[in-house]
Amino acid sequence: MKKKDTENFTEETINISQLAKVTNLPFTKVRYWANNGLIRRNKNPDNGYYEYDINSVSDVISIKMMRSIGFSFKMIYKMLLSKKDLWPQLYEEAKKRLLEQIDLLNFSLEKIKMQQKAYERAKNWTDEISMAEPPFCKIKEIHLKNADTKEFNLDDATTFRVIENNHIVEQYYGYAVYDSSEKHNIIWEKSTKAKYFHFVIHDRKEEYFNEIVQNALLRVCNMGFNCVNMLSRYMCSILMNEQDTGAEKFVNYYDAWIETYPKKS
Repeated sequence: MKKKDTENFTEETINISQLAKVTNLPFTKVRYWANNGLIRRNKNPDNGYYEYDINSVSDVISIKMMRSIGFSFKMIYKMLLSKKDLWPQLYEEAKKRLLEQIDLLNFSLEKIKMQQKAYERAKNWTDEISMAEPPFCKIKEIHLKNADTKEFNLDDATTFRVIENNHIVEQYYGYAVYDSSEKHNIIWEKSTKAKYFHFVIHDRKEEYFNEIVQNALLRVCNMGFNCVNMLSRYMCSILMNEQDTGAEKFVNYYDAWIETYPKKS
């Protein structure tokens, strides 16, 4: 630690390692802030090294405080370089930023809960069929070669199959749409006149997948309904041992809904 003589007082100076230690921050972080002009410092003309003083410590404490309440570096630059009182404006910007982050975190938390429930349903798979509508109202066609990934969420990738005489005759790929006003490239739309039956499919073996689908279609048909469409959406994948070889493989599980209408007498 050195002392710098001025006209009115003697001020202690320290190097950047000492500044990091005094402020209880990683050296690399303090160096980054200093190199980007956020910390006041002076270059020693004798040796070319930067020296830091009480103003430098004050800058670091201010930056730590502003970072702790959500200020971005852009906001900190604006504050430090401005000659105006920007605190009210920056406080509002920081609050807005944090609220947006909270919304994103809450959204992520809900997705985790949904995925956990999907995993549990898949792990405890049964061939149960229940009357339940799909959570989306439409399916929009997607062309993979021309897909705009900003337009849709890959989690909503959905398969639409046309059923005739309890057999799949056509198959399309799309993604779920929750906005009923969407009209462009719609290949399926939920009907208020239809009844929907939900079940879960897995592809542990290809024949299992087809068998589960055919079994579900037959059971619904025997309840007195005509099956016209089937929708499926990816749930999750679980690592399992193959029954024949014992080899490990990922088994995919899908939520599926059969769109039906009552048989005419």
